[in-house]
Amino acid sequence: MRILRPLPIKWLAIPLVIMSAALGGLEFSTEAHAQPAISIDQTTQDFLEKAFDDTKACSQLSLGMYDDVEITFMPPAFPCPHYPEGCNGEYVAPQAIKVGTLSVWRHEVLHYLLKLNTGSSDSAHENPLFKTCT
Repeated sequence: MRILRPLPIKWLAIPLVIMSAALGGLEFSTEAHAQPAISIDQTTQDFLEKAFDDTKACSQLSLGMYDDVEITFMPPAFPCPHYPEGCNGEYVAPQAIKVGTLSVWRHEVLHYLLKLNTGSSDSAHENPLFKTCT
């Protein structure tokens, strides 16, 4: 499993620091500041892997491995092309899954498994496995 994280905010701050210093509005501090971060503990990793395996077993689809999926943790609702109000999860072919809430993990895993095994991720959610395996 490879977990991807968005680019740290500190990289976006570099141009702002340079601009601010050039304009004379920069103050320096020696205080330590906590960096924004996400921590994935073993319990979460175990949950994701077990839910993946359970979804694969329920679907009886043979292709697809948990370790091949790229997981990106997102805010609970994030912009996506499918819904104007945003998504809680999104499968991005060929092997990426964006997760806003863990409750959608199995649903997105099923999109991934369907794409690998049938050639279609079934974005219309017509496959009965969406009712029986998520």
